[in-house]
Formats: sequence, structure tokens, C-alpha cells
Amino acid sequence: MEYDVFICHASEDKDFVEPLAQALQAKGLKVWYDRFQLKLGDSLRQEIDRGLANSKYGIVVLSRVFFEKNWPQSELDALANRQNEEGRKVILPIWHKIEADEVRQHSPLLHGLLAARSADGSEAVVGQILEVCQQSRTCQTSVFQTTEESSLREQCLEVLRRDDKPGWQKLISKLNDSLEADLIKWKEDGEAAIATRSGEAWRSSVIRAIEICLPRFVPLFSAIEGGKKSYWSDSTRVLHRLSLLRDKMGGGTVSVLQIGESMLYVPGTIGMAIAVEIRQHEFIWDWMALRMPGFRLGEETVWGDVRAAFWPPFGSDFQFALSLYDYEHVRSFFPSRERMKELLFKSNLLQSIAELSILTKTTSGSKTVEAHDRQYKVNLQVMPLWCLTSPQDFHTWAWDLFGSSEGFLRFFRKDRSGIDEASIWMWWRGWKEICEACMYAITQGGWRAHTGWLMLPGEPQ
Repeated sequence: MEYDVFICHASEDKDFVEPLAQALQAKGLKVWYDRFQLKLGDSLRQEIDRGLANSKYGIVVLSRVFFEKNWPQSELDALANRQNEEGRKVILPIWHKIEADEVRQHSPLLHGLLAARSADGSEAVVGQILEVCQQSRTCQTSVFQTTEESSLREQCLEVLRRDDKPGWQKLISKLNDSLEADLIKWKEDGEAAIATRSGEAWRSSVIRAIEICLPRFVPLFSAIEGGKKSYWSDSTRVLHRLSLLRDKMGGGTVSVLQIGESMLYVPGTIGMAIAVEIRQHEFIWDWMALRMPGFRLGEETVWGDVRAAFWPPFGSDFQFALSLYDYEHVRSFFPSRERMKELLFKSNLLQSIAELSILTKTTSGSKTVEAHDRQYKVNLQVMPLWCLTSPQDFHTWAWDLFGSSEGFLRFFRKDRSGIDEASIWMWWRGWKEICEACMYAITQGGWRAHTGWLMLPGEPQ
């Protein structure tokens, strides 16, 4: 094929299409786009026919005006004929400022195909198109396939788009059905790794446990990405199963028996980073307050008290969480590894601030923070990895998060409107010293930064 993609669109949509075509070309794809290919004196029909016949895929930008025009629909007909004749996927639809009911009204066939959406941003659309073009060399899975063939993330998002609660419950049940059995089977691997007395062997074994769990976390990630709290609540069943897994593991090495608790770090850390990406900071508080099974029968606790959910299985920085970017079940939720690192910092800072706010609701907690009691470091629930950030990055990312001192104060207060500003800043200064002491102890003195340099928007000197 001469071209990777042919772009079929209505001319009125060029404000979206032209930057898309340029971005795809910049990524190394060969793009047939009329403004790139047509020159003065060219036969319009002949050049378009050549592009349609010699492009591997046809990107079809569906919009209200698209369905009003004859010319782009003729191009779509040609692509549909090719798809039928070649027996493979050719059409890659993008919904641009149009809803599902409108697409269904004009074309049930197109409505049945999973589509990229311009509302997700050009970077996301470009990434999905690149995924199709790259995967076509090795497999046929893509976000543009039919539901049965699509990626797990897209299956979840499609159920959310349809607002299909029964379908969501069925999907979750299917994914979680063998989770406990798979991890119990993993136990032998974990025990063997511990027996070697090799840290690297144990690390590799934990990674294998994560690989078992990751597909089960995708609905949870997707519900956050879609901002669907009721669907998210349904998807937290997997966390309950993990927190109670120890009761079903039998005897053995403690680290192995606690593998379910160790796995809680992954959905919490990645999930909250996704929440920050879509600026749904309320999810942070929902995570902290989520009701969880206790470790004795009949007991109950909250997510914010499950320390394993905020401490990585190994390491004292973001490297463990960043290593998960190599997995498609995580990578598809982030535009880049660097962006993921930034979002991990932001979510970790928000978790830590939420812990401070919860602690200072009690008189004893307030006194601990006011006294800058560095011995409290051993009681921290959230590992304050934000302390390791450079002052420059901290300053930039904190302003991104809060936009002003009022943004920080508003997040801290949550439902505590009566707290005065001076008290909050006093607690924050004490909290920085406590968190600094925690990270200094964890890194055995190898980390020598000073949290006094890390300033929030509007923080008093």
C-alpha cells in the first residue's frame, strides 16, 4: 500500500482534520489528505480514487455535516466496499461533535464499530490510530474493532457510553471469576522465589502477580476515566477480594500470604493518577473513604487506613509505578511515560494532603502536626514520595493542581469550611517536616532534600 491512512471528511471539519493529518504525518505515517496530495491541475476524481485504492486504512471523520454531504459519503461507500471485498477492517471511524444516537440514525453499520472521539483530544486520537497501524503487523486487535475484538479498555468504555449497568456487572464478574484461584496457584511461584533469598527473584514473582491482577483493574481505571462513580463503585469488588485473599491462601511465608494486600497499591496509585488527569479530584477523597473489609471476620475499615494501598511493594520512589507503563492495560490510559510520572506525583501529593486533613480532624492529630513531631513518621499511611520532587517541578505541578492558594485550601477543607487559613498553613508546615523525616528514614539518609523548599501556591514564607 502507498499510504497508511486515507482521511475521509467534510471540508467544514478541517479545523479538526488538518491538525490531525499533520500530527499523523509527524509520527511517520504516510497520509492521504487532500491538502497534502492535490496540486493545481490535478484530476480530483483520479487522485481521490488512487488514494482510496492505495491506503491501508480509511479514517472517516463522522460529524453532522459529514452526513449532509454526498462527496464524503461516496468515499465512505468506496471504503466499505473494500472492507467487504478484502474481509478485513479498513474503516477507522472518528466521532466529531456527534453523539451515538445521531450516528445510529444515519448508519447502524458505523454505529456498531467502536470509534475514536475528537472530544478525547487529538493526542489520544493520534495514539489510537498509531496503535492500529502498528498492531496490524502482528495482530488484528484495535480500538476500532467490533466489541468482541476490541481492547479491554475500549470494551469497558463502550459499556460506559451505553450506560449498560447489567453489561458492566457481567463484564466485572467474568474478569474476577478466577482471580483468587489464579493467585492461589501463583503462591507456589512466590514461595519458590522467597526460598532463593534473592530480592530480584521476589521482585520478578511480584510482577507475575501484578500481571494476573492488571486485567481485573481495567474496569476500575475505565470508570474513573469516564467519571462514572456508580460504575467505579461496582468495580471495587476486586479490591475487596484482594484484601481478604490472605484468609484463603493457607499457611506459608508472610510476604506471599499478603500478596493480595500488596496488589492494592496498583489500582490505588494508577487509578488516582487517572483521576488527576481528568481533574476529578473528588475521586481522591472517595478512594480514601471507601469501605473495605477488615483483616478479621466481620471487621470493616476504610481504604485510607490500608497502608499497603499507598506503599509500593518495593522501592521508595515512582520507579515501580512507572515500570507498569510497559503494560498495555496501564499505558493506554496515559499519553506518555513522562506525563504518567507527573500525574503520579500530583495524585501522591493529593493523597498526602488528604491524610493530613483527616488527621487534623482530631485534637491529638492536630497537636502532633502543630508540634512538627517527626517521630510520627512511622504512622504515615501515604508514603510521601512527593518529597523527592525538585523544587522547580513541585512548584510547576502544584500550580497545575490548585491554580491558587484558594484551590489548595478548598481541597484541604473538603467538608470542613470552618477551619481558618492560618491553621491550615501551620499544619502544612509541620506535615512537610514529618514527611521529610519519613523519606529520610526510608532512604537511610541517602535523600537530603529539604521540604522547606517545596512551596504550594500562596504558601506563606
